[in-house]
Amino acid sequence: QMMGSSLLPSPDGNNDMSSPGVTNSNHINALAIVVQADSSAVYKRHNRRLPLHIAIDAGKLYNSLQPLLDAGPETLFVRDPETFLYPWLHVASVGADREEVASGVLGPDGKYNSHSHWAFHARNKYTHHVWRGLSDRQRANAVLKQYNTLEVLERQSTIYKLLRRAPSVMNHIHKHHKVDSFASKKKGPIRQARDESGMG
Repeated sequence: QMMGSSLLPSPDGNNDMSSPGVTNSNHINALAIVVQADSSAVYKRHNRRLPLHIAIDAGKLYNSLQPLLDAGPETLFVRDPETFLYPWLHVASVGADREEVASGVLGPDGKYNSHSHWAFHARNKYTHHVWRGLSDRQRANAVLKQYNTLEVLERQSTIYKLLRRAPSVMNHIHKHHKVDSFASKKKGPIRQARDESGMG
């Protein structure tokens, strides 16, 4: 509702479908560089979390995650020790929703926020002349359109691709309610309370 129905002119023809989590030929994937230098790095934990867990939590999507998955496909079966989610579920839980994006680009005062995370990506779809001619509401609509066509679709695609790579992970959800190998088999007070309450 906040975005209104302001019509947008067509972008300048730049149809580069790259998003913050998508790599292209001009983008250097930092995770790929790390894996190339030391493939065992995918199994090295930081605060009990694998690099895959940390990358997903940072909002990385499939093309950025792929080097980690290629080097350590088994990590798709390891739940994040903080969220207790398998990677594909973790991806589904991360990321700004539509309302957060909307409120981030058009504040309560109706002013357009040019420093919004998505504003830069929407801006690149238009020529300088066309962008300057857009109202704040039109610019906000452009950002939301960018979010809808890139972030949402790419996140759904990432979930699908992770499940395609490890379809049997679904069996783990039904068979196991315990935390994976990163946790002790002895029940601590938190795990015991969780079991008694029926949570997790």
